[in-house]
Amino acid sequence: MTSLQIAYQNPGSLHAHPCNALEHSDRQIEQIASSIQAFGFNSPVLVDANRQILAGHGRVLAAVKLGLNEVPTVSIEHLSEGQRRAFMLADNRLGELSTWNEPILAAELEALSVIDEPFEITDTGFELPRIDVLIEEQHKPKPEDDPADAPVDEASVEHVVRMGDLWLLGRHKLFVGNALEHASFQALLGRTKADLVFIDPPFNVPRRCGCKHIEQHDHLNGSLLPTGEFSLPSSAQRSLVSRALSGRQISGVI
Repeated sequence: MTSLQIAYQNPGSLHAHPCNALEHSDRQIEQIASSIQAFGFNSPVLVDANRQILAGHGRVLAAVKLGLNEVPTVSIEHLSEGQRRAFMLADNRLGELSTWNEPILAAELEALSVIDEPFEITDTGFELPRIDVLIEEQHKPKPEDDPADAPVDEASVEHVVRMGDLWLLGRHKLFVGNALEHASFQALLGRTKADLVFIDPPFNVPRRCGCKHIEQHDHLNGSLLPTGEFSLPSSAQRSLVSRALSGRQISGVI
């Protein structure tokens, strides 16, 4: 591992690297300057042999703003030109990939906001509205678990709907049954004729959805014709046709 040495240099003698892609707003420089005033200049600036800044551009601008005569620097001379430029990107980008543990963050900000120390809580870089929201969120009462969200034990469930049930829903009826059986239509409609029949085959038509093959049942003897049309089982055809008024529509999708 390369040994690194700290040298103090005038921030005005350090130069921004022409390949630095990260920009600093005036507001951010003011925040960095406030942090330096509160805590000191504790992170050395990384430079190359030509005093070009590799890491610490914002800190150098803040130091100049504060009128500091010297800042700690470390000269990085063991990397190639390409490595130094890649390191500049990595130093800025990798920190952006972190995430905050908000409960810990909120607790820390709340604790620091009440202790008697010579700094402002905003010297941390967090602004007051954000701090207030974080702390408030942690003090909100935690919602109790809703019993309705608990997993259902299938063995203890009383089945309310059964095959053969006919539900009356205002003007509408809902029958629980097999649409391939004539008795289902008789139970639902009685002597009434349907103005529209809308069905959704397939019945026993081989097809694939993604990587899953639809299970076939031998008693559903529908078929897909060479023309691409679908042929329903004959029992279903008789039930549908007998229940639709002459000249009305029977529609289906596959």
